[in-house]
Amino acid sequence: MKKVLIAIFVFTLFFVSSACADGLYVGGNLGITMLEDAEVEGLTVESDTGYSLSGFVGYSKNKGRIEMETSYQTNDLDKLGVEGYGEVGIDGDVSSISMLFNGYIDFTNSSSVTPYIGAGLGIARVEISKVDVPGYGDLTTKSVDDTVFAYQIGTGLLFKINDNIALDFKYRYLGTEDPEYEGVKIPYGSHDISLGMRYIF
Repeated sequence: MKKVLIAIFVFTLFFVSSACADGLYVGGNLGITMLEDAEVEGLTVESDTGYSLSGFVGYSKNKGRIEMETSYQTNDLDKLGVEGYGEVGIDGDVSSISMLFNGYIDFTNSSSVTPYIGAGLGIARVEISKVDVPGYGDLTTKSVDDTVFAYQIGTGLLFKINDNIALDFKYRYLGTEDPEYEGVKIPYGSHDISLGMRYIF
């Protein structure tokens, strides 16, 4: 998976560097995030739908873009499933702050709507806050976190309002290497849908 993502990312950067027109832009996104269930040694952790915030600065050249993005997302924990014993409700939350270097290809056309695809590589700090299982007490008495390799792939639509402003509707999958907490590795990945605004200089 990593090799495929790196190949897509390198191709995108090459595509951008070979283009001609250019421009700087900034923007931000607000959206919802849906964590994948995390399975660890016979346990399954489920989460509620959460929210995400991101800000970015980028540089476009014709049909390609490169971008630096910082994003934050958080989800409340919902259920803990124990193999052979069923599920119980749990309290707590999991959040991440990521910094990614992204590359995009825009499929420009004669309309004001531009589809695009992209991929990104970077790092993410994934944190689990105090986890409580009713009847069993706290599983963690404090927040624990780990900083790991992160990547994303995604697609979206740009809606041009005028020469300087565009709306951005985007889907992305954010994944990481498994964060490790006190010797236990827990998978982390999310599906995110967001709406944002971009200002083109």
